[in-house]
Amino acid sequence: MRAWSEPAEPPPAARTAHDATFLLATKIAILVALDEPLHGYAIMQKVEAISEGTVVIGPGTLYGACSTLEKQGLVAMVKEEARRKYYALTGCGREVLAEQVRRLHIMSALPPPAAAPPRCWARTAPARPP
Repeated sequence: MRAWSEPAEPPPAARTAHDATFLLATKIAILVALDEPLHGYAIMQKVEAISEGTVVIGPGTLYGACSTLEKQGLVAMVKEEARRKYYALTGCGREVLAEQVRRLHIMSALPPPAAAPPRCWARTAPARPP
């Protein structure tokens, strides 16, 4: 079992905010949720809450994404307690998240599209329980 600690600095090969590639919404949501160390289930709950239910992450997706983010040096496991793994942003993760927010802000300033989204999108969205 590990004690709480500040995540170690990312490995030299880790991405920086300047060469970070586009992150998918799921990974951005995970980084946003990690404003404090959280275990996996808490990350899933927080992502759903802060996205107002528009982003729902299952355990397989979450742990796969956390593994990738950890390899990229953006998050670090800071504590393991029983079967719970707690993750936190690294310094590099904070920089990359800030860059992603900047990019999304630029894109959100674009004028809205002339047409509504394709109707087929509504059929492909996962059904939400009542």
